[in-house]
Amino acid sequence: MFDKFLAAALLIATAGAASAQSFICTIKTNEGGFIPQQLAMQIDDGAKTAVVYDPIIHFAKKAPIPAKFRKTNKGEWEMRWRLTVPANPREARLKYRATFDPANKTVSIAAEIRHATNFERGAGQCVEQSWSPGS
Repeated sequence: MFDKFLAAALLIATAGAASAQSFICTIKTNEGGFIPQQLAMQIDDGAKTAVVYDPIIHFAKKAPIPAKFRKTNKGEWEMRWRLTVPANPREARLKYRATFDPANKTVSIAAEIRHATNFERGAGQCVEQSWSPGS
């Protein structure tokens, strides 16, 4: 599934906004199933916008989704998004936060599951790679 996700992210590769930077991250986690092993991000620091895409988003929405973006005092880029994932017996409602360090190209990600007391976490390395949400 992860190879198909990466292939889909690369298939929609086109020139994005001139100032946007695109990254594909490989994430490691020992947590449950709501932290993706791959995350694609397109960040426009100047416009303060971000778009994210991963296999979980693909399953739930079939397309990249916007994320709230802010630059931290440390110079890291923080993205937040919510996602509802179809599941049985009831859907899973998730809140995600990804923090990207542009200097080291590392990312940490946390998922909060509604009605659960714990967070799932992961971290990984990113490479700058062109992809475009859409298509």
